[in-house]
Amino acid sequence: MGLFRRSKAEIPSLQKAPEANRTRKVLIVDDDITIAELNETVFVGRNWAVKTAYNGLGALSTINLEKPDLVLLDLMLPDITGEKVLESLKAARLPTKVIVITGRYVTQKDFEPYQGIVIWVLRKPYPMSDLRELVDWFEAGAEMKPKLSQIGDV
Repeated sequence: MGLFRRSKAEIPSLQKAPEANRTRKVLIVDDDITIAELNETVFVGRNWAVKTAYNGLGALSTINLEKPDLVLLDLMLPDITGEKVLESLKAARLPTKVIVITGRYVTQKDFEPYQGIVIWVLRKPYPMSDLRELVDWFEAGAEMKPKLSQIGDV
């Protein structure tokens, strides 16, 4: 602490950025490196900080450290299931939202315990335009439902 005190309004690092200009955080969780890298391309040129985890334990660690706004979560991971990641998110009561990306057959009932956390289920394979539209929708904070090709509303 220095000799002079500044009010919080005078210290730029403590001022809150307007919501529209705030850098959001996304965590991409997929054990397939190619899919993870393709998903990363959706965030290029957007105001997002992108992190990637290739397994469930890496995802949990990153979630605890970074507290992302959005997680793109594959359910089938090599160490723990995506459901375990969802359980941890639920227990932590973070405001993080999740788009589940899976090749597994799932139903709306599978995600009832994660209501308010899982906002959409995207089934593999999917066109990147669908993921882009979902990210647009999330950024806008809109209540509308995107019109996508192979998607499941939760």
